[in-house]
Amino acid sequence: MPRIRRWQNLTLYRSDNANRYARINSLFSGTINWTLIHEHYPQFMQLALAIQSGTLAPSAVLAKVNSYSTRDRFGLALKELGNAVRTTYLLEWIMDDSLRRTVHKGTTKIERHHKFAKHLAFGAGGHLRSNNPADQEKAIIYNELVTNAVALQNVVDQTQALHTLKSKGVNIRAADLAFLSPYATSKLKRFGDYPTDLKSEAMPTRTTLPL
Repeated sequence: MPRIRRWQNLTLYRSDNANRYARINSLFSGTINWTLIHEHYPQFMQLALAIQSGTLAPSAVLAKVNSYSTRDRFGLALKELGNAVRTTYLLEWIMDDSLRRTVHKGTTKIERHHKFAKHLAFGAGGHLRSNNPADQEKAIIYNELVTNAVALQNVVDQTQALHTLKSKGVNIRAADLAFLSPYATSKLKRFGDYPTDLKSEAMPTRTTLPL
């Protein structure tokens, strides 16, 4: 579920003009056009089935919706349906404190994963130099592979450190473990180790020049 930022600036829609609310009436500044939604209900079902079956990608749907003009009734119907769904979700978001905490926790994990992946994609500043979709897909997949491998190694290292502390009699509480994360970067060496031996070697001394 998405985390809604600045939801106070978003428009909420009431179900019809006849409804008035004692405490939250000022939140609503629009009304849903249910007639328009009902008119295009069969098309909504076809669109949902196409996405679910993989025939149509969600990104393609969004691109198509954004290209609709204000005269296209199906595009307007999609917008009305989106207004109804978003209003329902925002009302739940406002009333349910546990929902906000759950969504915040989940989205924070995803954001930390993306930040960790970006930290590891340091080559060329993390920019994709190719416009080829296949090359871009490979770069993203390879970065995710490295990200997951490093995160796994972090977990292994942390687990070994915890076992070492436990063997020394250190009490480790579950509350302490909650602060551990597989996305630690302070000990990562992205460029590896390149040790240099600065000790000079004695050169052999020749008393005569070779002929």
